Amino acid sequence: MPHMTTPCWVWMGSPVSGGYGGIFINKTRRIPAHRFSWELHYEPIPQGLWVLHHCDNRPCVNPEHLFLGTAIDNVADMVAKGRQAKGHQNGVYTHPEKRARGQHSGAYTHPEKVLKGEKNGTSKLTETDVIEIRRRWSAGSVTQTKLAFDFNVSQATVWHIIFRKNWKHI
Repeated sequence: MPHMTTPCWVWMGSPVSGGYGGIFINKTRRIPAHRFSWELHYEPIPQGLWVLHHCDNRPCVNPEHLFLGTAIDNVADMVAKGRQAKGHQNGVYTHPEKRARGQHSGAYTHPEKVLKGEKNGTSKLTETDVIEIRRRWSAGSVTQTKLAFDFNVSQATVWHIIFRKNWKHI
């Protein structure tokens, strides 16, 4: 990291997400203030490049503290400075209250996004298989263990299908 001879210029205006400063352009488009600072002092930012901070101070807009890099450069900078979340620095440990569980998980908050049946990439069965398992079970001619063997799934999976705990949409 280069030695910085000037202090951070902390953006005092409105913020954008992640703690960065933000500025409106033509009252319609808001951009991060550090990107605006780069373009104001140097040149337009080439497509695909990011404006990174030597100082790691997100609201800083001092052009001497900024440099261009790719997303890969940003990750390498983070790792070199020891800022990556690993082990007990991981958010699961530092902010367990933010971990999506139970009614806060995606399955509850956005059930329309949960892939069901054959659309789920981990499914071993097809809709036709599920219908056949239920048909054979209601006919009373087979055990759950035999159905599990015939369809190459566990007996618990067969039980969940028969009693409509899984594959409810069929």
